Amino acid sequence: MKLATSIVIAFFLVSALAAQSLLDRAKREGGSATTTMGFECDVAGVPELLSQSELVLYGRIIEVKPRLSPDESYVMTDYVIAPLRVVKNTKPMSTARPGESTRIVVNRPGGILIDGGYRLSTKVIGDSESEALKVGEEAIVFLQYRAAAQTYAFTSGPFGAFRVANGRVQAVTKEVAQRRGDQQLSAVNAFLDELQRLQAP
Repeated sequence: MKLATSIVIAFFLVSALAAQSLLDRAKREGGSATTTMGFECDVAGVPELLSQSELVLYGRIIEVKPRLSPDESYVMTDYVIAPLRVVKNTKPMSTARPGESTRIVVNRPGGILIDGGYRLSTKVIGDSESEALKVGEEAIVFLQYRAAAQTYAFTSGPFGAFRVANGRVQAVTKEVAQRRGDQQLSAVNAFLDELQRLQAP
């Protein structure tokens, strides 16, 4: 609870300080505008992530949508994820309409948006846009629900997502792997089975 609260407080403090419209800035500053945001996320290992998350799943990224925040002061990115395997779910997911699959929307601050020829970007310290999850990739994500926005957020920021590549699980960014001290890559099925074991009563 303490970690989640500190992240939320930091998020709103930064938002309040950066109230100026990025799009207006880009129009005045030659076609582009950037903001930088900082969050203090404690290092979170798998047991902590599991206990703090409301939804944990293995899925495929089917859409990545950068957009402006409601006050237009920074860029945020929505990930649309199609679940392949749900490990933990304390909040029932909405039922898809006939012919549609269930999709989860996950939001994070940061990203690059091209809007009417203007380049708008927000860099989050500790994140790397070049290493961000992309359409078609698979990932294991640890999520907390935001009722006001009706979307999920990554638990503990960048620590709450693992990329799956060539059947192996790894941190999304090199910095996260270094800070957490990740030693070796796990096979995806073994990783998921361990998550199931950890939450077993």
